[in-house]
Amino acid sequence: MILSFECSINSEENVINVKENNQFIGKYHLINEPFCEKCSLPLDPELSICDNCWGIEYYFDAARTLGLYFKMNYEGTLSYITKPENDILSTHIRYLKNRRQYPINIKWAKPLGKAIALCINNRFIEFKSSDIIIPVPQHPNSINRRGYNQAEEIAKVACRELDIELKPDILRKAKDINMRDKNLEERRKLVIDAYQSTTRLNDETVLLIDDTFTTGSNVNECARILKNIGAQNVYVMVVGRDVFEY
Repeated sequence: MILSFECSINSEENVINVKENNQFIGKYHLINEPFCEKCSLPLDPELSICDNCWGIEYYFDAARTLGLYFKMNYEGTLSYITKPENDILSTHIRYLKNRRQYPINIKWAKPLGKAIALCINNRFIEFKSSDIIIPVPQHPNSINRRGYNQAEEIAKVACRELDIELKPDILRKAKDINMRDKNLEERRKLVIDAYQSTTRLNDETVLLIDDTFTTGSNVNECARILKNIGAQNVYVMVVGRDVFEY
C-alpha cells in the first residue's frame, strides 16, 4: 500500500495538521515564543537566553525547531512548558527512532520532513537562503542497528519540498558514542572530533537537519567542522527540541 501524507499549517492555532491517506491523524504543536535565541529552549518570558547557553561558543548561526520533544519519562518540572494532550509529534519522533519497528517506522520521516519545510517556508524564512542541506550523520554501527539514519530520511523529504540540494556525504561520524544518561558537560566532551570531512566547501550556506536537539552538542560539533571546511553560514533545523532537564 502506498502511503500518502499531507501537512498544512494553521497559523492561528500554531499547529501543523497531519493527514495520512486523506485521513486526519492529529496536529504537530509548533514551538511558541519566547524561546532561547541560541538553542530554542522555551524560556521564562523575562529572559532571552537560557541558563545553559550563557558562555557557550556555538559555531552554528541559528538553531530552530518545529516543536517540542517530550520523552516518555518527562515529569513536567518546567512550569512554563505545557505538554500537549495528544502529542503526536513526540510519538512520531519516537517511532522513527525505534529500530525494532524497521522498516514500518521509516514512513514517519515523510510527515516530519514536510512539516520542517512548512516551518521554514512560513516561520524561519532566513533558512530558505541555504545552498545545501546536510543531515547530521550517524556512525555506521548505528545505521546497521536501526537500518537507516533518521536525520537523512527527514532531510530527503525536506530537500524536495524546499528545492535545496541534499549533500549527505559531506560529513561522516567517526566515533560511535552513546549519549544516553550523560549530563551536559559529558555530552560536550564526548562529541569532540566525533565528526569528520574530507571535502571543501566554497562559502556555501548550510542547512543542517536532525531529528532532535537535546544539548546541541552534536549539531555544534558538526557546525564547527563545516565552518572549518569553508561553510559561510550554518543553520540548524530540527524536528523536536528535547525538553531536557539538566
